[in-house]
Amino acid sequence: MIKYISSALVAILVVLSSNLLVAQTRIAPEKPKLVIGIVIEDLRHDYLNRYWDKFGEDGFRKLLTQGSFCKNATLDYLLAQAAAGNASIVTGSSPAIHGIVSDTWYDRYSDEIVECLYDKKMKLVGNGAYSGKVSPRNMLTSTFTDELKLSKTSGSKVISIASDYESAILAAGHAADAAYWFDPAKGNWVSNNYYMEELPQWLKAFNAKLLPELYMTKEWKTLLPLEAYKESLPDKNKYEKGFKKAGSEFPYLPEKLKTKEMPYEQLFSTPYGNTFSKDFFLETIESEQLGADDETDVLFVNFSSFAKIEDLFGQKSVEMEDAFLRFDKELEHFLEYIEEQLGKQNVLVYVTSSSYGLPNIEYLQDNNIPADYFQVDKAKVLLKAYMNAIFGAGDWVLEMHNQQVYLNRELIDDSNLDLAAVQRKVSLFMMELNGVQRAVAAIDLQTSEYTEGLMSLMQNSFHYRHSGDVFIQLQPGWVEKNGNQLNGKTGLAASVPLVWYGWKIKRATINRKVSIFDIAPTISSFLKINKPAGCEGQVILELVE
Repeated sequence: MIKYISSALVAILVVLSSNLLVAQTRIAPEKPKLVIGIVIEDLRHDYLNRYWDKFGEDGFRKLLTQGSFCKNATLDYLLAQAAAGNASIVTGSSPAIHGIVSDTWYDRYSDEIVECLYDKKMKLVGNGAYSGKVSPRNMLTSTFTDELKLSKTSGSKVISIASDYESAILAAGHAADAAYWFDPAKGNWVSNNYYMEELPQWLKAFNAKLLPELYMTKEWKTLLPLEAYKESLPDKNKYEKGFKKAGSEFPYLPEKLKTKEMPYEQLFSTPYGNTFSKDFFLETIESEQLGADDETDVLFVNFSSFAKIEDLFGQKSVEMEDAFLRFDKELEHFLEYIEEQLGKQNVLVYVTSSSYGLPNIEYLQDNNIPADYFQVDKAKVLLKAYMNAIFGAGDWVLEMHNQQVYLNRELIDDSNLDLAAVQRKVSLFMMELNGVQRAVAAIDLQTSEYTEGLMSLMQNSFHYRHSGDVFIQLQPGWVEKNGNQLNGKTGLAASVPLVWYGWKIKRATINRKVSIFDIAPTISSFLKINKPAGCEGQVILELVE
């Protein structure tokens, strides 16, 4: 009997010791070993609500119910484009501070529209067909990962990946170890000599697997029977542009998506682009051994397929719904990997969006919602005629782009005119045009301090070197159209999801307004480092208390 009790006690002690060991391994460290920043382009609250009943338990639902969900995170500036958003997330500041006011802007020196990251000194690294003349140098302040790098002599790794170089580079910041983006002509992940002189061997091996070739042979058909997509418009409807050759109805055949000149261009216009990004994302963690030691590493990943699918098919398309249902499964795989391979308690994840999708004007009009196009070419002709009548014949207007008017300052100066007075006259004229809600002279954005409302959003999007002389806000539902180009992403009502998961994050719903400017200072607080130099955001106290 004594012998039996002794054996039982030993067994109990073994079980208790084992449970204690497991509990100890699940205790979160003082700082996360790995921070993962996930940006899903054009992610909107209504998508999550619309498809909620069809999501599985371990993807979006798990994030939102087991993490901390900020339900009212806003893009607190006017031009809610991807470049401005990606820069604002990591700097904690507005475009007025970090300088990335939009994806492109008019450059007075070269007299042309330029990309926000253009840098003629850089060159491509890797097997790609496109120029690598880009860098983060136009971003005028530090990021939270720059501050992390400055706080350490060695150890922490910072890597960013995205299908486009803008998203990859802006998230990476100035001091990252690597930024990788996709070359649609060659089907490879590439970088440039701002970060490295040669791709690492593991990435060369990953490129050699030719996964884009595999994904471009897959037929895109609906995950569910077509009649199950009740949350969407019919598969065949007049609001879809569709693929040039493959059309706008399921299924989409791979031979019609692939072209000889640009064989992989459409990969990220299908759900397989998100899958491919996830594949590379997990490979990066494994190959770089991210989160393997006590020095906090940071990995950024951008999922861009939703924005491209939305552009081709619209916000209420079967294609968009199918892409979300498929991505829910990719998210489930990612979370499973985090928990099994790295430990949920070691990894801090945030998920948000850097941009806000365009409405479909025809769909709104058909539903009696006020909406229309602001035709830039017509507005430009009218403004030029007005200025010729007021100031005499001359090339007074250099460009009209991204809801901004760029005036010929040299001609204004040579004509002994006051620039501020001319800007104000132009702003008053622009407000007479259909579709314009407000037009503001640059001088007023420079010399006044607006703390709320539309004027504050305008001011947050204004930078003297990169912005125009007059800033225009269109009426709700209106979209700027310049030829075939639409530039209507404005932040007047731009609220995006922001979810935190892992490490020491509690289950919570945060209903008060927060800003995407608040992400960088909150992570800086977690990591016990300085906030970025131009940071305007505030720590989200509900996450740290």
